[in-house]
Amino acid sequence: MLPYYLMFQEEDHLAGLYAASTVVSYSKKEKILRSYAGYETLYIVKDGVVRSFYTDEKGVELTVNLLKPRAIFPLSGYLSGKENLYDFEAFTDTTLYKAPKEKVKKLIYKNATLSSYYLERFAQAIEGYVIRSRFLANGSATQKITSALLMLFRRFGKEVRGQMIINLPLTHQDIADLAGVTRETVSILLGMLKKEGIISTKGKYLTILNSDQLSLKASENDDGSLLNLSF
Repeated sequence: MLPYYLMFQEEDHLAGLYAASTVVSYSKKEKILRSYAGYETLYIVKDGVVRSFYTDEKGVELTVNLLKPRAIFPLSGYLSGKENLYDFEAFTDTTLYKAPKEKVKKLIYKNATLSSYYLERFAQAIEGYVIRSRFLANGSATQKITSALLMLFRRFGKEVRGQMIINLPLTHQDIADLAGVTRETVSILLGMLKKEGIISTKGKYLTILNSDQLSLKASENDDGSLLNLSF
C-alpha cells in the first residue's frame, strides 16, 4: 500500500480526470469491456477491483491483471493506438470513473505530471507482465502458484491483528486463472503450503505466515538460481 502522502499526490494528479468523468457501478462478474470491441471510453477504478483476462483457443480464461483503485484501462491499447486485446470484468463490486478517451488524451498531453505518472505505471505493469509471462511459459507449477500468491500479497496485503492477509476474497479457481494451472493443482499446493507453515486460510481469505519462504519458492529456479521478482 502506498504511504498516505503518495496517495494524496496521486489524487492531485488525477483530479482533472475525475472532473471530466462520470461515475458508473458494476456488480461482481459483470462485464465492463470486451476484447477487440471498439471503445471510445477510458475507465479509472474508483473502488473495488477489476480483472483483465483473455481466453485461449481451448476456452480457458487466463487472468492478466487485477486492477486496483486509480488504475486506468484499457491503458495498453490506448497508449499503443491499437485494439484492446483483453476482456475486463468486475472482480468485486466496483465503481469506476468513465471518460471519453479523446478528453483523457487532451488532459494527459497538457499535464506533464499526469503523463509521467501513467507512463511510469505502464512501465511497471509491463515489467511485472514480462516476469509473469516467464513463469507461465517456463515455470514449474509451484513457481506459477507461489508467484501469483506473492503478487497478490504485495498488491493487496493488509495487516489485520498482527497478521498479513491478502485482502481480497479468492477461490482456488481465481488463483488458477492467475497462475495458468488447474484448480486441482492449486488445491494441492495450497495444502502443502499450509503444512509448511507458509500460509493459512479462512474462508476465501489467505494469510501469509512466512513471506520470505513464499518469495523463495516463487523465485528459485530448478538450477538453484534466483529470479528477481518485481511485480
